Amino acid sequence: ISDELSVLDPHLFFDNTEEVACANGLVDSKAKNKVTCVVCKVEVCNTARQRHVFMVHVKKEDMYQCPECDYLNSNSVWEAKKHCTSQHGKGVEPISNEEKHKSLILMWNKRCFPDWKQKRPQWWSSDENANGLASYGSNRDFKDTKLDNDEVTAMIR
Repeated sequence: ISDELSVLDPHLFFDNTEEVACANGLVDSKAKNKVTCVVCKVEVCNTARQRHVFMVHVKKEDMYQCPECDYLNSNSVWEAKKHCTSQHGKGVEPISNEEKHKSLILMWNKRCFPDWKQKRPQWWSSDENANGLASYGSNRDFKDTKLDNDEVTAMIR
């Protein structure tokens, strides 16, 4: 489902070309901080890693949803907020389903960018395990965890 305002000008939020390119999920030739996804070998801007993981690997259409209509967004809370405000007025906030897909997000973040030292997102704050991987066993090194196809399929469902 799309809006009439489906393109947000990132220049409204970012100061330089590198940040704008990253906000679009693109890698600008001027970008200095590029990283490569070890899963698909795609080079992305350092600040676009989560967007890459959401769009290319997690692929959950309902990552963010509008509480007022059937609008869904798979990768951008900002786009979902823009939809809510433009279509339903101030005060309408999108529903985040990051918690619902948390295990899948964490798995792909680690697989794609194993050395990524993330700032801890708010939805991890209630976890007892510092790296948010309690469901995999607190003493296991997730980077070395091998999941078979059935385990990955179960996480996707």
